Amino acid sequence: MFTTDEVTSGYITAVDVSDVNNMSVIDQIQSWSPQDNVIPHNTHVKDNYLVTSYYCDGVTVVDASDPYNLQEVAYYDTSDSTGGTFSGAWGAYPWLPSNNILVTDRQEGLHILSVDNIDFSVENLNAFLDVQIYPNPSADEFRIDLENVSWHSISVLDMNGRLLESHINENRKTSILLGENWLPGTYLVDIEDAMGLRISYKLIKE
Repeated sequence: MFTTDEVTSGYITAVDVSDVNNMSVIDQIQSWSPQDNVIPHNTHVKDNYLVTSYYCDGVTVVDASDPYNLQEVAYYDTSDSTGGTFSGAWGAYPWLPSNNILVTDRQEGLHILSVDNIDFSVENLNAFLDVQIYPNPSADEFRIDLENVSWHSISVLDMNGRLLESHINENRKTSILLGENWLPGTYLVDIEDAMGLRISYKLIKE
């Protein structure tokens, strides 16, 4: 999960919410700016990026493909106002088909921005779907290959939706073995990527 403080000198924060009873901050980032007291307002997730409006400091684009290492990759100041007030950029909209970003400034009006060398394409999202599971059905183990996927967690559920086991990708694994001790039956494997997108697969243990 990504959030902003909306306070002076606030942060964009990445939070691990895989365990809602033990949520933890995994990284924070502030706008690269000559001002040290600007206020982050709203952040929006677009593919692997966070597009954030800042009062008095315009808009930033942060690469969040690795939420443990947030990196600012683009910045545009819409206002001459100084930090610490609620003037300047109020909101940003990054979901146009053109991939342009709309930024509304409370004093300066609408800005339409294009961002070079950043991929907001559907292919970026489709990389999450590049998951291979074999064999399926299986009388032994299932191998899940996620070489091209920045995955965060894998959960195994029974057909009643009960959570049986979960795995967090703490060591950047590109594959995982499941099912050695499973009883025969049908299981759902829920894979969540680093941006919170999820896909589920049905596995059959013979």
